[in-house]
Amino acid sequence: MERPPYEITGTNFVSEDVQDSASPVVEVSPAQPEESLGYVVHELNKPITVDGKEIRKIVLDFDSMSGDAMQNIESEMRADGNMVAVLNPVSSATYCQYIAARAAKMNVADIRRLSFKDNAIIVMRVQNFITN
Repeated sequence: MERPPYEITGTNFVSEDVQDSASPVVEVSPAQPEESLGYVVHELNKPITVDGKEIRKIVLDFDSMSGDAMQNIESEMRADGNMVAVLNPVSSATYCQYIAARAAKMNVADIRRLSFKDNAIIVMRVQNFITN
């Protein structure tokens, strides 16, 4: 019987331990708020593995972010050699990937490893949050 997923402390993604299927189910976070514009749960069409864990859902918790996150994201993008669109950064998929990574408490490289479809959906969810 397949073990249900659990949430890892300090992250906003739901995973299953791929290496140890005998370990018990652990819930480390309180009941999750209802999905809203600022709190989005995305079921991946094609799960990925991060640090030995299969990721099947990503939680984008925009409500937990502050204005400092925007400045930090822009600094991180520049440090990684990416340009920041000055007039309309939300039109940049790269900028949206960085925001998604921050909202999901994940590494941007892992967001980029998502399938094209999952990545496009995540980018649109970020754009929808910012523009609404």
